Amino acid sequence: MRPGLHRAGSLRQLVVAVVVACSIWGTGCRPDVEPPGSETFSEGRAKVLLLGLDGASWDFMRPMIERGALPNLGRMVREGVHAPMASELPCLSIVLWTTVATGKRPEEHGITGWNFQEESGESGAMNSSHRRAEALWTIVSRAGGRAGFVNWWATWPAEPVRGYIVSDYFARADPEDDLGEAAFPPDLIARLAPELANRNWPWLSQLIAEGKLKVFSDRQGGDGDHEHREKLAWFFYGQDIVGERAAFHLLETEPTPDLFGHLSRKIDLASHYMWQFATGPDFEAVSRVLEPVYQYEDALLGRLVEAMGPDVNVIVLSDHGFTWEGNELNHTETAPDGIFIAAGPDFKKGVALPRVSLHEVAPTVLHILGLPVSRDMASGPRVDALESDRPVEWVDSHETGADRKARSHRENRLLEQLRSLGYVQ
Repeated sequence: MRPGLHRAGSLRQLVVAVVVACSIWGTGCRPDVEPPGSETFSEGRAKVLLLGLDGASWDFMRPMIERGALPNLGRMVREGVHAPMASELPCLSIVLWTTVATGKRPEEHGITGWNFQEESGESGAMNSSHRRAEALWTIVSRAGGRAGFVNWWATWPAEPVRGYIVSDYFARADPEDDLGEAAFPPDLIARLAPELANRNWPWLSQLIAEGKLKVFSDRQGGDGDHEHREKLAWFFYGQDIVGERAAFHLLETEPTPDLFGHLSRKIDLASHYMWQFATGPDFEAVSRVLEPVYQYEDALLGRLVEAMGPDVNVIVLSDHGFTWEGNELNHTETAPDGIFIAAGPDFKKGVALPRVSLHEVAPTVLHILGLPVSRDMASGPRVDALESDRPVEWVDSHETGADRKARSHRENRLLEQLRSLGYVQ
């Protein structure tokens, strides 16, 4: 199943989009975003890696960690802090991950669902132009730091930052699409275009053949349904890995950002659909089906930590978990807890924390980076997770009054994909 995906086409429009974007930004196509009054970013602070695993649940992770099947996540639990992540209703990923990025509730940050309906009759998929609050990447940028975010929900059209944004639109776009705002700076589009040039993704088949990407668990008793293996791999892994390949390219070729964020959707997709391949109706059988995707994400964590370099603060979290209800996995009605794990030089060691809330993540990240937390965020930082008793610095607000609605866009492909997944009607 390949919802919303089409065959590869000409890259001519992509090149035109880059040229137009460069002409808008001026000579060199790499603008230096430093608003008036911004200060030099605090040096000597450890960098932060923020890895989102959409839909990850302790119910599945804990048994795997105990068996040693998730070595990187298990090490973080032992050497850092961990807690349940309190999810919220509406339990929609685009809403919840925007809460994580802004530290504000949906009614404040403006992303309240998958789609929007204007009084004028215009409708479409929610995107960054509908967000009414500053996000981590813009706050860090204005403070003089470098931010890099890849594949985060509601980041298209990509906003100007010190660093880079590869929006959620990039991985699901076709080469013939207008990619002018799929990434920032605009010249990234031409550099990353080869990832879109061949929608057959030959590297995906190679990963399967080499055993580096598994759709069915070894504990399931064989490789499951061979006929559907590559189709399922395309569906669960393909677009995410396009984003991953872009992320590692940037981590290898660009200066390491002070804050790097990456969002991975595989667990959420697999949890919605892979339970149908379980060999029995019980929770243990379903757990076996989901093991490969959890193990893939564990390996991804290890690669990202290595790419970020030593002494990095790592936060791994999910926006919600899944519960086994009525012989299927679900999350939309009850908003089950997700995961929160953090380790690094600024975090306590081997501590189990009370539940963390989604809107506590952004203020905690800002505090670690030595930046002030705004009083108009929904919560303050989780100082009980940190080694240092450094006082929290406060400001009234990080908001600038930027009018993002002037950049409103429609994106029907996302809605088509969401309908095929059953997320929207």
